[in-house]
Amino acid sequence: MTIARRILRWGVRIVLGILAFVALLLMVGAGYQAVAGNVDRTRYSPPGRLVDIGGASLHLYCVGQGSPTVVLEAGLGLGLVTWREVQPQVSQVTRACSYDLAGYGWSDPGPLPRTSSGISAELEALLDRAGVQGPYVLVGHSLGGLYARHFASMHLADVAGMVLVDSTHERQGAAPSLVLSLTRAANFVGIRRLLFRFGDDGLNAMYTSNHSSAAANEEFAAVAASFDEVQRVNPSLGDRPLVVITAGQSDEGEWRALQLDLLTRSTNSRRIVAEGSGHYVHDDRPALVIDVIREVVAKVTAGLPNTGSAPG
Repeated sequence: MTIARRILRWGVRIVLGILAFVALLLMVGAGYQAVAGNVDRTRYSPPGRLVDIGGASLHLYCVGQGSPTVVLEAGLGLGLVTWREVQPQVSQVTRACSYDLAGYGWSDPGPLPRTSSGISAELEALLDRAGVQGPYVLVGHSLGGLYARHFASMHLADVAGMVLVDSTHERQGAAPSLVLSLTRAANFVGIRRLLFRFGDDGLNAMYTSNHSSAAANEEFAAVAASFDEVQRVNPSLGDRPLVVITAGQSDEGEWRALQLDLLTRSTNSRRIVAEGSGHYVHDDRPALVIDVIREVVAKVTAGLPNTGSAPG
């Protein structure tokens, strides 16, 4: 046997060995995710309460007293846990409510497709069944900002103001299908469980479980349809106060232009750039988000115009 053939044979063996090792890791990861994610919901008590919206229950967590009620809408892949730094502070000045979208955390799965209109209808039913009355100040992060704006277009009389935290815009490009496929694969083999830690076993179990991952996949798959729905309703807030918070690390190019465009959804708007912050501004700069929400609440309560001008 020639040296070249020996090298080739050993090369093939090494490649096959690496592939077998990777396959084994993926199998172990999938098994780990399946076992670890199959946690009985009764093992961990939800911080809020489960509200029957008609055939399914959603997890709602409200703290504080007063009006307007601040309704916190999470971005893709997360539930009310994403507001853990913000909600307690906001609740010191008024009532603050967060919730798990259908399929996340302690909430039951919802009907497909998971688009803006369906999610808005579920939020309406949740607030109604739970007796959470308006007026509302809607706070939406990322894709949650898109949902908040769709909800406002359907229930404008109940909405008193809005805060958008590095919000998705309906004219931005949808993620390619390859990204969706890779995301699904990562969730299936437990990568999400390894990367996302919330400092509490119950939260880790509920938000990194297979059912939460499936909800994120379904929501991601419907993003393009959600964009279309919001473009059709073209939600406007009139003269209600609107503050657009943009992450400093992404305040350039097309993203900056889209964030500036969001200001046109109200004649009473201004923008704040969260310097040094990434997309999760409420994690990187929670005090800023808290102050802005309190500002909008105060202006709604006092009936004063929103001060400040939008940068160009």
